[in-house]
Amino acid sequence: MNKIEEIETKSSLVYFPIVHDRVESFLLAHWEQVWQDCRTLTWKEWLHSSCYDLFRSEVIDDILASNHVLELSPVKEITKS
Repeated sequence: MNKIEEIETKSSLVYFPIVHDRVESFLLAHWEQVWQDCRTLTWKEWLHSSCYDLFRSEVIDDILASNHVLELSPVKEITKS
């Protein structure tokens, strides 16, 4: 039993809090529909399902919206004239 308790799996979503929040909200709001309609689907079937369409519109499209995308660029050195 101690060995089982020592094993810990961390979702990679914890490193991306915005994504984690969106996925968690999606699951809380739509768990029943997703469970009933899509629980037996393969990955390929999932990508062509209404569940994925809903997930894409509520999570993926929202995350990729321009207000969430940051462009990182190197800091330019300021010189005194």
